[in-house]
Amino acid sequence: MSHPDDEASSVQREIDSLRHDIERMNYAYYVLDQPIATDAEFDQALNRLRELEAEHPDLITPESPTQRVGTSPFDRHQHNRNDSRRPDDWQKPREK
Repeated sequence: MSHPDDEASSVQREIDSLRHDIERMNYAYYVLDQPIATDAEFDQALNRLRELEAEHPDLITPESPTQRVGTSPFDRHQHNRNDSRRPDDWQKPREK
């Protein structure tokens, strides 16, 4: 039989891991424009995190992806201030 502290610790580790993975997925998708997970994989991770937080509301934090709407604002015009190309041209090689 598992000890309650072991179970709580296991749940906390899973929540921490899910939050980290979701943050990485968001960053790759919204900032790098290079998704590292499918929409289904992202949804599965987020839904599992919601489920765990519903079962353990004492583990919810304001920084959790479940507590935010959207992501941090990202201004493509500020991405590289030294780059005079328009955002639409960023995928094209720079001419020298």
